[in-house]
Amino acid sequence: MAGLLFFCSMRIMILLAAIVISFGSCAQMNKSIVKAEAFYMIPTPGTIAVDDAGQPIPVQRNKVYSVFMEVKDSSLQWTKAWADNKFFSIIPLPINGKTAMIGNKKENDQKVVMAAGNENILLQLELAPNELFQKPPQLLTPGEVLLEGKRQGKLFYYKVSKAVELASPMYQ
Repeated sequence: MAGLLFFCSMRIMILLAAIVISFGSCAQMNKSIVKAEAFYMIPTPGTIAVDDAGQPIPVQRNKVYSVFMEVKDSSLQWTKAWADNKFFSIIPLPINGKTAMIGNKKENDQKVVMAAGNENILLQLELAPNELFQKPPQLLTPGEVLLEGKRQGKLFYYKVSKAVELASPMYQ
């Protein structure tokens, strides 16, 4: 009986150690990310298609998502994203310089600028719709964007809360 009790307590100790190590590695991944903000824009339509009677044909306009980040190093590799119950591939774009003019908020036309501090790097992640839908690995609330990345071969997730709508340029 004592041997069985020792065996069970050892399994519990190993399980707890694994949990602590995994939380530690997740915390390290998130320390590389100083700040992240998600934005979306609904593009202004150009030429509006009409039917034979001259009435506009309703068109589904999709949100175009971008995530801007301030990171401590460039070793993070971004692979997938989820937002508004949709699946996206990620196109990472490095930003030259320490500041980025992102756009204007739609609600109040306030300019949105992100600046990197110290030796940090700015990065823009463009989310490209992916037709091969994958269910998000975590539950998302409306407005959240979930990013999947890798660092040193280890997979991790980073959630950006509340995407902000940007004003659309008048002619695209």
